[in-house]
Amino acid sequence: MLRAAINILIAGLFVLHSLQWIAIPGIVALNNVAHDHLIRTAPRANEVIEDIVVMDIDEASLSNEKLGRWPWSRNVLSNLIIQLFEEHEVRVVAFDVVFSEADKSSGLEQLEKLAVGPFAGDNAFRKKLEELTPTLQYDELFAEVLMQYPVVLGYYFNTEGSIRSGVLPLPTVLKEENKIQPGGIVKATGYGANIQTLSDAAIASGHFNPIVDEDGLIRRVPLLLDFAGELYESLALATFRVAKAVEIAKRDNGIFKVPALQLFDTTGKEILSTSPGTASPGAVQIAEKVIPTKDDGTIYVSYQGKAKTFRYISFNDLVNNRVDKEMLRDKIILVGTTAPGLSDFRSTPMGELYPGVEVHANALASMLSKDGLSVPTQLPEQKVLEIVALLVAAAFLITVLPRLSPLMSVAVWLVVVAVEAGATYHLWVENHIVVSFGPLIAMTVFLFLWSFGYQFYSTFKNKNQFASLFGQYVPPELVKKMAEDPTKYSMQGKRAELTVMFSDVRGFTTISESLSAQELSEFINLYLTTMSRIVRQQDGTLDKYIGDCIMAFWGAPIENSKHAMSAVSTALSMEEALQGMNQICLDRHWPTISIGIGLNTGHMSVGDMGSEVRKAYTVMGDAVNLASRLEGLTKHYGVVTLVSEHTAKQCPNIVFRDVDLVTVKGKTEPVAVLEPIADRSKISDEQMRFLDYSNNLLDLYRARRFSEITSMRADCSSKFSESFCKKLDWLHDQASEFIVNPPPEDWCGVNVFMTK
Repeated sequence: MLRAAINILIAGLFVLHSLQWIAIPGIVALNNVAHDHLIRTAPRANEVIEDIVVMDIDEASLSNEKLGRWPWSRNVLSNLIIQLFEEHEVRVVAFDVVFSEADKSSGLEQLEKLAVGPFAGDNAFRKKLEELTPTLQYDELFAEVLMQYPVVLGYYFNTEGSIRSGVLPLPTVLKEENKIQPGGIVKATGYGANIQTLSDAAIASGHFNPIVDEDGLIRRVPLLLDFAGELYESLALATFRVAKAVEIAKRDNGIFKVPALQLFDTTGKEILSTSPGTASPGAVQIAEKVIPTKDDGTIYVSYQGKAKTFRYISFNDLVNNRVDKEMLRDKIILVGTTAPGLSDFRSTPMGELYPGVEVHANALASMLSKDGLSVPTQLPEQKVLEIVALLVAAAFLITVLPRLSPLMSVAVWLVVVAVEAGATYHLWVENHIVVSFGPLIAMTVFLFLWSFGYQFYSTFKNKNQFASLFGQYVPPELVKKMAEDPTKYSMQGKRAELTVMFSDVRGFTTISESLSAQELSEFINLYLTTMSRIVRQQDGTLDKYIGDCIMAFWGAPIENSKHAMSAVSTALSMEEALQGMNQICLDRHWPTISIGIGLNTGHMSVGDMGSEVRKAYTVMGDAVNLASRLEGLTKHYGVVTLVSEHTAKQCPNIVFRDVDLVTVKGKTEPVAVLEPIADRSKISDEQMRFLDYSNNLLDLYRARRFSEITSMRADCSSKFSESFCKKLDWLHDQASEFIVNPPPEDWCGVNVFMTK
């Protein structure tokens, strides 16, 4: 009786889960595992994969002198677009990039200041400036190009925080036409869009927001997002509509017109004809193409393979005329980046470091395909069928298992699991239907385990196996300590509070160009060896070398309650080591080295990540991204090392200098950044005086007393050495700028950085 009651209870719990009355932990994760396995092992072949090409902003492109420094000027981008359409005859160009700030690289602003300043009375100068102005207004020139060609711009929404920058395009579905029930589509609260000149000029724009599941992987993308009651289309959908417009115009020799979007509910009824606030999205139709969606307006991404399954062409090859014209003729171009420094990688079922632009490429390929089943879907009646399957499987196992011998029970159980898996596989391969496999397989497993009382235990490898495994990722001296109790350590991914560091050589491209290949090899080996030894001395885990960049973290795999202190001590030691290294460089007639170091402490994912080809014990997450951003800000603030407030709070024995409050790209909340000065027991009188002086200036800055700051610039030079004063240059410059262009009334002393 008890066995039957527990069996019925188990089956009932899973039925209630499928009805969404209760939530059983782990089932969603099991569903995701099954879905990821199908995506990896049985991707649905797509005949249009060759029609999409990624124009890659890679490392070679970023170092190309013809293209200039990143971000490239709009003048350069205009020429690239013209080259793609006129020379290579591409069909559409879409940017997985946002142009959130005006382009001032032409120098026009400085020339205009001269015209009203030192050259105010020089008519020849003014006349020449009037002639040059149209050629130096890069944003306007870029806008003219956007109006001439089918180009789609990208932008992003925020679902947390209300920061808004740039100008949104016109909505795809107006507020009065939006009949979706409340909560039916993901709502955005802020955005980062293109400047108005470009937003108004582009024929279409689309957001590049994915849906990130709880495990950090991207399996779905929203075709539509709700902002202020109006619906905005995704980058892939906008690109598809523009491509369809090009196709129709060519076919019918007609006027170019982007086809309208029709939105249908789960019953197949057009949403415009439904009552307000009652409909759930079921499909989107563009011309003759019907795209089925989930009831939240998202679609599953039908990944075609691992990273770079689509063709990638470097902008470096394009500007150097190394791209055959036929290779791009009539192709849809997605402009994105795989450069590590620009950090546009995503975690997907196909890999942890998957180019973000290729997520859009996969979604777009599903829309372009002539295959009616190219977009993965779920049937409207699927929930009922899943509950029926649960009841049938439960009834069969509860009835049959107690009557069989142990061996036959195992065989029957395996057959049931095989049938369930086979049905799921068949529906995916033949009909591209996504089945919630988790509840069914989990119920089967629990019923089997309960019927026989088996318990499964995990075992660990012996110390030699453990040392061999972890020795690939962490210093040998740590492996020995870990091997004393292997049960405490695992390569499996987990969330933990750690401290991560990024260290980069400034101007490495210029240095590399001044050295021979042999000298460059010796140079980089000297640098990396010196700094890596310091990391190891502080029990840090060397994650990877990214060119001249060192990435390391503290707190895993060996727990270290003082991981932040160890990381900051490492940074200070690296600064000291630079003096000796630079002396060696001078002795060998090499350029001296300047570095930037960024540190952040926070919760992040750590574990063995990668692909079947290569894996690494590494960290990922927002906290990691913030450390990378801080490293990039060191040059702006004239310092070697910047740490976040989260790191500084855990280092009571270190004296820090408050530098600024910043909001980095992709974030909405400001974070305080500080410069580590020295250990409290070693700080000098001059350092303390400079610390007080810097804090005083920062107080004036936040109190909006900008004129007092500018008047103290010479005062700093008389009191402190140049190495100290250059750390305040940004503050003097910013104060000067605010005198001319005061910040808004609600300014709270936060510097917002919109670039990566």
